[in-house]
Amino acid sequence: MFVLIGAAALAGAIGDIKDAVVILIVVVFNACLGFYQEYRAEATLAALKKMLAQRARVRRGGEVQEIAAEDLVPGDIVMLEAGDRISRRCPRAGRAQRRGGGSRAHRGITRRRQARRCTAFR
Repeated sequence: MFVLIGAAALAGAIGDIKDAVVILIVVVFNACLGFYQEYRAEATLAALKKMLAQRARVRRGGEVQEIAAEDLVPGDIVMLEAGDRISRRCPRAGRAQRRGGGSRAHRGITRRRQARRCTAFR
């Protein structure tokens, strides 16, 4: 880009104004296009980060709240629903609490083929 600006300055200095103007128009168009692409890329990245932000529904003090996954503490009861993902590397996942709720296939977590009854993690 700096080479093009230098070429436009040199063309203007030797009196070729038409070439200087054309080169400057190309430089401005290139800058606008680069800005637009960078803006779209940042917007897409922000949307992806928002989609990937790990949130957890927990029961604290008898009240269900939605908090950031980093804010989980021992004693929180995490409410799971169908389709929720649990990281195997999450140190805060704790152990499954067996209750009389619906069954959930734990193959992704425990590599078992049969479903187990589980409604919450501690």
